[in-house]
Amino acid sequence: MRQQQLGSLAKQSTGNANRKAHTETRGSSQRAFPLGFIPLAAIMAIGTVWLRLTIVDTTYAIHQLEETTRALRQEKAKTELKLATQKSPRRLEQLARTKFNLAPPRTDQVIYLR
Repeated sequence: MRQQQLGSLAKQSTGNANRKAHTETRGSSQRAFPLGFIPLAAIMAIGTVWLRLTIVDTTYAIHQLEETTRALRQEKAKTELKLATQKSPRRLEQLARTKFNLAPPRTDQVIYLR
């Protein structure tokens, strides 16, 4: 009986050793991915983050330029309206009469060119 136990124990230890050797061999030859993949994945992740940040910065710059363009167009419209008001014949006549004491010309002051 003692020999049977020893024989059985020897078979188990041999079986365990074979399984362990087989597991170690399988683990080293069948990796989930090659080690060169890790730096490549890191570079791709950094590149993706950099690209996204660049897109956000560019979008922000475009938005700021659109706001500046809108404000300048609004200012241009106000300036054009002010210029039209300043050039108005009615305003110029009133300014000539009040500020410069001018009156319409007399008939002897008018010279016609042919």
